[in-house]
Amino acid sequence: MPAPATAGTGVPIVSGGRALAVLVLPATPDPQEKEAAADIATAVLAATGVQLATTNVAALSGFDGLSRIYIGVAGPDADPALAQRLAGLSGDGFVLAPHGATVTILGPTPWGTRFGAYEFLERFVGVRWLLPGPDGVDVPAATALSVASGPVRQDPSFQSRILYPYPNGATASFTTTDPQGNWAEHNRVHWSLSFSHNLATMFPPAKYGDPAKPTYHPEFYPIINGQTKIPAAGAASSWQPRFTAPALVTEGVQTILDYFAANPNVTSYALGVNDSAGYSEDEIDVTKLNSLSLYDLSDVYYRWVNAVVEGVLAARPDYAGTKWFGVIAYDHVYDPPSFDLHPRVIPFLTRERFGWIDEGLRRFDQQHTQLWQRRAAQLGWYDYVYGFLYCAPRLYSRTMSEAYRFAVRHGVVAQMSELDPNWGEGVKPWLYSKLLWNADADAEQLADEWYRRVAGPGAAGLAEYHRIWEDVWTRKVPRTPWFRAGLQSTYFPFNDPGYLEAIDAQDVARAGAALSAAITPHSTPAQTARVQLLQSEFEFYRTSVLSYPRVTPEPTGLGNAKRLLATTLDGLDATVALAQQRLAVFAALQANPLVKQTSGLNPINIGVTWSGWNYHPLWDLAAYLRRGGPGAAQLRAIVLDRSRNDPSAAVREYATDLLAVADGALVEVGRNARFEGTTDPWIIEHNSPPRSPIGLTTERSCSGGTSLKINGGFQAGGLSQVVPVHAGLLRSSLQYYVPVGPAHGRMTLIWYFSDAAGKSTGVRSGGQRALSEVQGRWVEMAKMERVPDGSVKAQCYLSLVDIGGQTTFYVDNATFQQLP
Repeated sequence: MPAPATAGTGVPIVSGGRALAVLVLPATPDPQEKEAAADIATAVLAATGVQLATTNVAALSGFDGLSRIYIGVAGPDADPALAQRLAGLSGDGFVLAPHGATVTILGPTPWGTRFGAYEFLERFVGVRWLLPGPDGVDVPAATALSVASGPVRQDPSFQSRILYPYPNGATASFTTTDPQGNWAEHNRVHWSLSFSHNLATMFPPAKYGDPAKPTYHPEFYPIINGQTKIPAAGAASSWQPRFTAPALVTEGVQTILDYFAANPNVTSYALGVNDSAGYSEDEIDVTKLNSLSLYDLSDVYYRWVNAVVEGVLAARPDYAGTKWFGVIAYDHVYDPPSFDLHPRVIPFLTRERFGWIDEGLRRFDQQHTQLWQRRAAQLGWYDYVYGFLYCAPRLYSRTMSEAYRFAVRHGVVAQMSELDPNWGEGVKPWLYSKLLWNADADAEQLADEWYRRVAGPGAAGLAEYHRIWEDVWTRKVPRTPWFRAGLQSTYFPFNDPGYLEAIDAQDVARAGAALSAAITPHSTPAQTARVQLLQSEFEFYRTSVLSYPRVTPEPTGLGNAKRLLATTLDGLDATVALAQQRLAVFAALQANPLVKQTSGLNPINIGVTWSGWNYHPLWDLAAYLRRGGPGAAQLRAIVLDRSRNDPSAAVREYATDLLAVADGALVEVGRNARFEGTTDPWIIEHNSPPRSPIGLTTERSCSGGTSLKINGGFQAGGLSQVVPVHAGLLRSSLQYYVPVGPAHGRMTLIWYFSDAAGKSTGVRSGGQRALSEVQGRWVEMAKMERVPDGSVKAQCYLSLVDIGGQTTFYVDNATFQQLP
C-alpha cells in the first residue's frame, strides 16, 4: 500500500501544524458516514496533532480556502465523473476521487463509503489496524498530509466477508465498543449475505407443531421410524422440515414476504438447513449417496428452495434485482442438485481449506466447486479457519492465499470463515481480512508489512515466529493420524488435540525465543505492548504443548525402560503443574477483552483438557513388567522404591498404580463389554433414518459370539455408557474391525465427568481415528486419563462422525477399567 502523500503532491490536508481541509458530510448523514468522518478526524489528529473540522454540504460558507473532503456526498465542486466511476460497484465498493481542491469518498451504500474512508486512512495517512486495542492501531507521525492525484476505485474480491464471530451483520449496528469487533470493522469485515441454519426459525415447532393452534401443520415435520416426529419447542437442530409437504412452500413464501415487509432494507434471507441432519425418512433414497458418502438429499432440498424463491419473486417481482437467498451446502445437501439453482440463490460450499495441504483433498474440493459452478450463478465458500479452539498457532497462509485466488476465479463471491480468533496467531486474522478484500494481494508482502508495523526493529523475530508455526502446520501436522482423520470430514476435529503429537518442546522453545527477539531495546512502547499481547497467548501454547500426555515409544529393553520410567516420574510434578498453569493462563486470557473468546466455544469447554498425568508410558512399562524376562525384576525394584520413598506424592501414586496395573489389579466398572445378547446398558444414538444403523450381530466378533455392527449413512452418532468412577486412572478400550472396502468416517473417545449433584467436573476428548486407517483386522482403540477430583460418574462416549453409507464396521470388547 502506498505511503502517505506529502504536501504539494495533491490535495493538501495538513501542513505546518495547520488544517488545510474540512470534512464534509451530507445534510442528513447516515450514522456510518458520521463514523467515517470521526475516524478520519481521529487518525489525522493522532498523526499530525491537527484537528480537522467537520461540517455538512449545507454549511460550507465558513470554510472558504480549505480543501474539501466529501464523505458520502458529491459536492458541487467534486469530480464530475463520479457517477461513471461508481457504476457497477457492489455495495461495499467505493471511489476516492480527487478533483481540484476536493476529495470525494463515496460508495454505492454507506458501507462502501465507510470502507472508502478506511482506504483513505490506510493510503494517505498510513494507518493500520494490526491488533485489537489502542496499541494495535499504528498511526505514523507526519508533519504534512495530502491526497495524491488520480482516482482510486475498489471493489472487494468477496461481497460478503465474515470472520466469525464478529457481529457485523446486514441488520446489525456496525459500530461496536468491543476492541476485537472494532478491529474487524476497520479491516472491512462485513457480513452482508444471510445463508446459514435457519429452517427452525422459519418453521418453529411452537407454531406449527402445537395441535392447539390454528397454525398446526404436523406434516411439516420429519417422519422418523414410521411416525411423524414433532421437535420440542425451541429445538433448532437435529431435525429438518419435510420438504415435500405441499404447504411448506406456500408457508415459506409467506414467511419471507412478511420478513422483508418488516425489514425493507435487508437484502438477503437465509434458507440454510438446520444443523445435524434429521431428515424425513420418506425423503431419503438409501441407494443414493453423495460425494461425502452420506445420503444425498440435494434434489429434494434444492427443489424446495427453488420453489420458495420463485414464489417470493412471483409475489414481489421488484425483489428480483434486490434480494438474495443464501443456503449452506452441508453434509446431506453438500453436492449440487441435478438441476440449476435459481440465480438469486447463493450456496455456501462447506469445507476446511486447511486440508488443501493434501493434494488429494485440494483436487476434490476444486472439482466440487467447479461442479457447483455449473448449477449456481454465484457461489459462497464456508470455511473453518479456527484459532482459539487450537492449542498452537495454526498458520497456513500460503495455502489460504492460493485457495482464495482459486475461489475468485471460479464464481465465489462471498466468504464465511469461522475464525474464533486466537491473537497469538499473530498476522493470521489481519492477513485473512486483507485477502478477503483483495484475493490477488501478495500474502508474503502483506505479512512482512505486518511484522514491520507490529514490531518495528523486532520484525525479524516476529517473522521467524510465524515461519516456525507455518512449518509445523504445513509439514509436521499433516503426518499425524489426526490430520488423516480430518480429511474424512468437512472440518478437522478441533476437539481432539492429537495434532500436538507433532509439536515438541524444541518447537515451543524456538518459537518463544523468536517472540522474545521481537522486543528490542529500540522498540517503542506500542510495539512492545503488541508483542507482549502475543506473548500472553503464547504462554497458553507453551503450557499446552509441554503438559500434553503424548504417546511414548514402547520400551524394547531394560535400558529403554529405565530411561522411560525416569523421564516420566522425574517430570511428573512439572507436567501436572503445567497443566494447572495452562488453565490459569486460559482464565486470565478470558478476562482480557483484547483476546478473550467471544463465540462461546473454547478449548476448555469442548474437552481439550488434560491432567498432566501421562499414562501412556505407565501402560507400556506395566506390559514390560508383565512379560517378565531379563531386567523385569530390576525395573520392578526401581518402581517399588519410587512408590515407597520418592518425596513427591504424585510420583509415589504413579509408581504404585504402575505396579498395580502390571499385577492385573484393574477392575471393570462398565457392563456388557462384549454385547452378549443385548445392547443394555449401552446408549446408542444416530441422526439419520430410515434404518437403525447400530445393532447386535453374530457375523463377526473379537471374542464371544456377538459384536456391535455399525452400518453407515449417518452424519453423527455414537454409543456410550455411564459408569461409576473415582479420582485416578481410567482406561477406556475397545476393539474394532473395518472390512476391506469402502470406509468413510472417523471416531473419537470422549469422557463427560460429573459429581454427585450431576454437575460437570470436566470433559476429556481425544484419540481421533479414521476408519480407513486400518482394515481387515481387529484393532484396539484406547484412552487413558486421570479422572478429575470430585467425579463420581462418567459418560464414556464413542463419537462417530460422517459414517459413509457404504461403510460397515464392528465394535467389541468395550471396557472401562479403574484401579480399586
